[in-house]
Amino acid sequence: MSVRYMGIDLAWGSRNTSAVVVLEGDPNRGATLLAAAEALGGDDEILAFVDRWDTGGGALIALDAPTIVPNETGRRPCETILSRCLAKAQAGAHPANRTLLAGPDGTVRGERIAAALAARGFPQTPFLNTLAADKPPRAAFEVFPHPAHVALFGLDKTLKYKAKPKRTVETRYAEFRRYAAFLAALRHADPPLFLPEDSDFQVGRDTTALLPAALKRHEDTLDALTCAYVALYRHRWGDERCSVVGDLEAGFIVTPVTDAMKTCFDASAAAAAADGAAGI
Repeated sequence: MSVRYMGIDLAWGSRNTSAVVVLEGDPNRGATLLAAAEALGGDDEILAFVDRWDTGGGALIALDAPTIVPNETGRRPCETILSRCLAKAQAGAHPANRTLLAGPDGTVRGERIAAALAARGFPQTPFLNTLAADKPPRAAFEVFPHPAHVALFGLDKTLKYKAKPKRTVETRYAEFRRYAAFLAALRHADPPLFLPEDSDFQVGRDTTALLPAALKRHEDTLDALTCAYVALYRHRWGDERCSVVGDLEAGFIVTPVTDAMKTCFDASAAAAAADGAAGI
């Protein structure tokens, strides 16, 4: 069964560009890089790229952006749990709320894209076992690269490749090399990820010549590749090695997990449910 796995690193606003990566393969035998776009602009460009690579068969789409945001302020429960459980790894999520994310028309971009994908036959759900068993799987769900990196790469702390105050460009170049090496090592993972030697994700690529805008596009594409692999990983392992943090009402994030991560996520969700039942 050949399935396409798409990862979308979606800019929260339309001023910045987004990246999309498409893999093709099988949850048991792995997947190969099929296509990538690193500088897509508006919603229409992103959806047109998805349409181009959607054959109408099996396809799972993982989006790095908030896709369910009912709260006007604060953060979603899934972000609270991630931040609590992954504080030491510095892999907590930025707070998502409508005050921060809604545009002048009152809509949130991730919600718009998720709705457009649903209209194309990709229901938003992380629960793949609820899909029709007699049809190729088609679904979309929210993911987040940082906790995925911690689980997949065995990291104590997240990779420091993003631009931050006081973070030197030399540090970022070194972290991009680590990032590429970790992605290349997924060739030996279960499921394996096969990347062409001449792809932009190759370990030996020199990123020091990239100007800031090009380096940001490269960063987005690496994250989109992580998202696509998480879609493959979710298909392969289900709840055995992945967690759905949150729910379909308040928002959720799908991520690969270690045993320690899963234990903390489950305990935090149970505690939150108990507090809610007690009216706390």
